[in-house]
Amino acid sequence: MVRLICQPVLPNQIERMRAETPEQARRLVGFAWRCFHGTPLAGGRTPVARLRGRSHFLDALLRVGCWLKGESAGRQLRAMHDELFEAALGMGRFEPDMTGLRAACWSVFELYQAAMAAQEGELPKVARKAAWSAFLAGRSGDGEAVPEALAFQEGLFREMFDCPAGADGRPTCPSPA
Repeated sequence: MVRLICQPVLPNQIERMRAETPEQARRLVGFAWRCFHGTPLAGGRTPVARLRGRSHFLDALLRVGCWLKGESAGRQLRAMHDELFEAALGMGRFEPDMTGLRAACWSVFELYQAAMAAQEGELPKVARKAAWSAFLAGRSGDGEAVPEALAFQEGLFREMFDCPAGADGRPTCPSPA
């Protein structure tokens, strides 16, 4: 099985996509949001399916989705920070190699932080937070990540950022200037 922790190529590609404009930041947040909703996990689930009954995280996903559509959600996003952080912390400490429900919850918190950074104009922070969110979304299943998770995220990355695939099938986006 492929373990995403051993496949740092995509998170590194995402982090290299600097957000220099609000639109670039919104695209990076949109990528992470789509990863959370669409990354396939074992058993045909997605990370969002892990959150049934976890209203803090579902509310954050809803608010970020509204913000991505251009709706005014900044005040609601700012107001939920402490409760969302406490809910994530209640699942366990943030660790890069976490999996399962804890990874899903922290993925949402990282997505939330990416959206907040974009909203507040902290553009250099957006790519790092979006990369963590996408990475953790791929680790949200029980046990090992499935190869389809990485393939989905790499395909989505190529689609959203117009990056052709290299000989190995991985995105080959140009390095930022």
